[in-house]
Amino acid sequence: MDRLYGTILPCSVERVREVTDGARVPFGPEGLEIRHVRGHANHHVIAREPVSGTVFTGDAFGVSYPVANTRGIVAIPSTSPTDFDGEEALKAIDMIESMHPERVALTHYGFIEKDLIPIVADQLRTGIRTSMEIVSEIRSGTLLPERVESELFSRIGAGMRSLDLGTFGIDLKVNAQGLIHAATKS
Repeated sequence: MDRLYGTILPCSVERVREVTDGARVPFGPEGLEIRHVRGHANHHVIAREPVSGTVFTGDAFGVSYPVANTRGIVAIPSTSPTDFDGEEALKAIDMIESMHPERVALTHYGFIEKDLIPIVADQLRTGIRTSMEIVSEIRSGTLLPERVESELFSRIGAGMRSLDLGTFGIDLKVNAQGLIHAATKS
């Protein structure tokens, strides 16, 4: 980390704000509405900015690369370690859709406009259900951890048109690690 970023200093405690579900954080004329969403991670929050109708989803609404969207929008869920919970991830997708956003802002990468949100939500639900099946198979012993990565590539890649595995490759590798962790944690 030092080589990439130099010395990373902690911020002062005065700059840290703990937020609860439904809290409003001052920002612009109406503030940001904060919602706690589990699924990707237990500590995860999303923020709705009501003036523009934008929901900042963090990783709760998946990963999409504009470069992979040349033949239609493509998104995959983020199941990275350490807190993937498929049922909660599905609830997070439902919550985001229920906010009727004009657009969602992804951490990875860019915006998804209103007309594409249902398409992405369906892709994410499919990917989350596939991920839940893989976790179940690992737990039952029918899928060995060393096969998870190739199985995830096969299942997610087979289910999405225009998926560029080179573009999404690192994400799928990290997702596989998250699924193994979810299946084997106590």
